[in-house]
Amino acid sequence: MRFAFSLSCIRSLPRSATVFYAVLAVFLSSSPAAAQISQNFANTTTGTISETVTPCTNTLKRTFSVPRSLALTDVNIGVQLTHTFRGDLILSLTSPAGTKRTLENQIGAGRDNLNVLFDDAASANISTHTASNDTTTGTAAYQRTFSPTETLAAFNGQNSSGTWTLEICDNATDDTGNFVRADLYLTGTGSDLSLTKTVSAAIPANGSSLSYTLTVTNAGSSSFAITGLTVQDSLPTGFTYSSASGTGSYSSGTGVWSVGNLAIGASASITIIGTVSA
Repeated sequence: MRFAFSLSCIRSLPRSATVFYAVLAVFLSSSPAAAQISQNFANTTTGTISETVTPCTNTLKRTFSVPRSLALTDVNIGVQLTHTFRGDLILSLTSPAGTKRTLENQIGAGRDNLNVLFDDAASANISTHTASNDTTTGTAAYQRTFSPTETLAAFNGQNSSGTWTLEICDNATDDTGNFVRADLYLTGTGSDLSLTKTVSAAIPANGSSLSYTLTVTNAGSSSFAITGLTVQDSLPTGFTYSSASGTGSYSSGTGVWSVGNLAIGASASITIIGTVSA
């Protein structure tokens, strides 16, 4: 994936995260810009959905470990399971912050199985899913889409990082089932690329030498390496360029630092050297 961003103007970055940039104005200042990132997590550890006499004391739990920190803007979850009386089931999703939302509460009576993507944007609520049996395929291609019993928008604004828990309760006797798979879909703003800038002298004298160093990092939590990365940092008035050393190459005429490729978790730096002429 190819990226370019500027110290004076942030361009649109496909699948990028928050990019921190700096502008040399009396030598250093900074501001953030944000973009949307989506990440998906699957749990395919099958297991028996056990019956319980006392409601929801013997639940089946499946978790999703999310390493990346996003400020959430949308959460969806797909669930596939077999069961011979879907109306016995209560499903919920709990965030790392402890917020718990009910996905389905004893819907469908004697209908079989569940193969549903729960999405607030769906046109129909899960309460209408009473007339049909579902099939289970074991893939992330979910058979139906419904909005959940309780809105998933309650997770918006929370940090995605941590352990999410899907809980399945069989609230009656006589019928059993098995968990097949679930997929958690998270969207939010976060950080993949970050850029820092340091200067060798905060208050340089006229005629003195000055250098500043740019360091760009691709976060260890990023899901992709970056190719063709460029950073634009136009030289300020009153600074006369002499040389640059570090990763890639720098053009004083255009202000473009051609970084090249950046692996997940890797950093690259360049130091620009010149003279204060004002």
